[in-house]
Amino acid sequence: MGRFRGQNENAGADDRADAQQSELERTQIVATRRGTPHYGRDALTLAIAARRLAEYGIDGRHLRAFKLSAEREVGLVEQAIAPYVRRAAGNRDVPGDVTQLVISFHAALVRTAMERTI
Repeated sequence: MGRFRGQNENAGADDRADAQQSELERTQIVATRRGTPHYGRDALTLAIAARRLAEYGIDGRHLRAFKLSAEREVGLVEQAIAPYVRRAAGNRDVPGDVTQLVISFHAALVRTAMERTI
């Protein structure tokens, strides 16, 4: 198992970081890149966000639900953009463009819902 870059100074913090990393791997929030001991570019961002969310009682089971929701969104987007990806034929980064739009859209939906409920 690799270590997230930027992790910790003392033994207690290392133990907590190891436990958190194990939980994130167990719930498949983070995983090493296929065939390597290295994590993808967003693993550290996910780990930091998970640690901070835990301070508010949002734990592994909640994070897993977020992950499943994101995977469903990706499935919908992949189906919708498939014809555009084929037509672009390398001339445009359709997945990258759409990813940024989906992230903005999703963030606005979450903010709007949180404003209504809190």
